[in-house]
Amino acid sequence: MSKKTFTKGARGALITGQNRSTQMAHAEELAAQMGLYAVVEYSEISNDGSPLGRTLMKNPKTVIAENTPLNPDAATRIKELITAKYLSNGDDRLFPAPRFIFCTGTGEPLPLRYFGGSGIRRRTPRRLMVIDLSAESEAAK
Repeated sequence: MSKKTFTKGARGALITGQNRSTQMAHAEELAAQMGLYAVVEYSEISNDGSPLGRTLMKNPKTVIAENTPLNPDAATRIKELITAKYLSNGDDRLFPAPRFIFCTGTGEPLPLRYFGGSGIRRRTPRRLMVIDLSAESEAAK
């Protein structure tokens, strides 16, 4: 497996391509470099009223979200999570926002239009790393 690290200023990573288990292996390798991490289903963090608070109370440095859909609502939520400095646990208690790794679980390509089209090239490299495992596997052939 390639040795990936968070780029300077990145608050999150979106892993696409290949299959769920390969994505999770990459995500866990990346998260372990940061220290304590938690793994949740994307549905658990998909909105402000979700049980993210239980996860935040463990003070993870990174949260891995499995089965992240590639749609406009998910893109909006990803932007909210990676730009937040603090997140609430639902009881008005704030926690420092961890880094997030979002795994799609499918080999579908990332639709850049959901992340603001060409704006992703200007803003996203600072905040969101995009790791396309299908491109890595093609390069290895």
